[in-house]
This record gives sequence, C-alpha cells and structure tokens, in this order.
Amino acid sequence: MVRPASFAAALFGLLAVALAAACGGGSSKPAQKTLDATVRSFKGGTANATVMVGTESISYTGGSCEKGPGDKYLALNIGDANGNGDYFGLLAGQHPSAKPAARSTSGGGEFVGEDQALVTFRHSGRSYLLRFAETKITLAPDIS
Repeated sequence: MVRPASFAAALFGLLAVALAAACGGGSSKPAQKTLDATVRSFKGGTANATVMVGTESISYTGGSCEKGPGDKYLALNIGDANGNGDYFGLLAGQHPSAKPAARSTSGGGEFVGEDQALVTFRHSGRSYLLRFAETKITLAPDIS
C-alpha cells in the first residue's frame, strides 16, 4: 500500500544534509545488480539518506546515484526497489517525466513543483510516496 504523505515539508528537513554526503565526491562505482526482470538492488554504493517521520529517524545507506546528461537530473536509490525490505528513492530535476519548465540539477538548489521532485520510501512494510507538488528537495551545489 502506498500512502501519499502530506507531511513533506517537515519530513525532509534533514534531506539537504543527507544528500550533500549522499552522492558527492567519491569516484567509487556504485554496485547495481539485476536480480531478475522486475527487482533491482541498489546496494554497496556510497549513497545515504535520512528521513524523519515524526520523531523517528530512518537511515538508508549503501545505495547508488545516477546523474542525467549534463547533470540535468539526479536519481538516488537505496535498497531493493521492488523488494520487501526498506527502500529509498529520490528523483529531482529535468528527469524524463518532468514538465518542460523543470530546471537542471546542475549547481544544486531547491526543486519543487513542475514535477521536479519525487520521493518514495519503504520502511517496516509500509510504502510512502511524496507527490511532486508536496515535495521540496534542496540539493547542495557540489552534488554534481
């Protein structure tokens, strides 16, 4: 069951800090394995994220980042996207589903509206989707 989250503003207060370390600087190649046609595992990479749900802090570690051509978008995945365990996914910028007015993630900044920001996560058997219009992502300038 996917639950639309209406608490997006409070939920990602720590996200900017988490993302600054999530995809930065390292030249290590993220480990991606195709388990079968529908399940992808994003484990063993350097990506990390922290989600605050109320007073609970949920940490996701060891995922991978993908940047679009010219740093137009950023995709962050941690865990099994279609599995049963915990998973965190973030998509920001001029990704393929964004509206034409979406801006590039090159140089960082805030991403909200125009389908520029999408966050999904799964924890303890519950899945959450933060809709584009309800989600604001702040990327550090050196993320790219």
